[in-house]
Amino acid sequence: MSKKSTVSSPIEEKPVVTLADLTGKNADYVHSIAKQLMVAGKSDNEVKAILADILPRIVNAQKNGVPARQLLGTPTEFVSGYAPTKNTRTADSRPKNKNPWLMGLDNFLLVFSFLGLITGIQQLFSPSAAIAYGLVTMILSAAIGAFGLYYMYAVYYSKFKENEPRPRWSLLSILSMVGILVVWFFITSGSMFYLPRLVNPTLNAPAVLILSSLTFGGRYLLRHQFNVQPSMITRAETIRHDQENKK
Repeated sequence: MSKKSTVSSPIEEKPVVTLADLTGKNADYVHSIAKQLMVAGKSDNEVKAILADILPRIVNAQKNGVPARQLLGTPTEFVSGYAPTKNTRTADSRPKNKNPWLMGLDNFLLVFSFLGLITGIQQLFSPSAAIAYGLVTMILSAAIGAFGLYYMYAVYYSKFKENEPRPRWSLLSILSMVGILVVWFFITSGSMFYLPRLVNPTLNAPAVLILSSLTFGGRYLLRHQFNVQPSMITRAETIRHDQENKK
């Protein structure tokens, strides 16, 4: 009686990627991620699942000369995308609102409150050396700063994509940012020195600090109400938000 021939499975198994397939720097990067994931409270199985997902991507990227840090961001940035929220019941699951006007207003309130805080502290502790920012100067300066922050988001932070290397600043983008800074300097200085006090009144320290606090509170309410996308965001947060929006 002849023996039955064994038939091999037609399904080919994908090659398993291990740490041995990584360069020295990429292996150190993965070890750092594994440690930080465990510190963040992930179980061994969860850590293994995350590493099994990113290892093939890292190997493919390193074939093209792209290091893991450039592909996924710093270990801290990457792990922050997997960090559990402190209160999942109140976590906002809505997609981020990327309306340019709301993002611009969010930036304006942030810059204005920051300028008010700095001005108020200077006037409070060192009145003689304080920079006399008038109300109109603060408004104009905050408006230009808000535009600058949104421009940075549009040309850099919004371009973070999964499985792609970190985007780079182009020469045109760098020159544009320099131009924005120059405009900001001249408008701020010009309004501060050449606008009359009647048009550009200077508030005392308590008034500036109160106005700064109210502005920052208004920014918090704006974000809470409309879930506004911040202009400054890490790569890992951007990827996580995009993945949540696809679900």
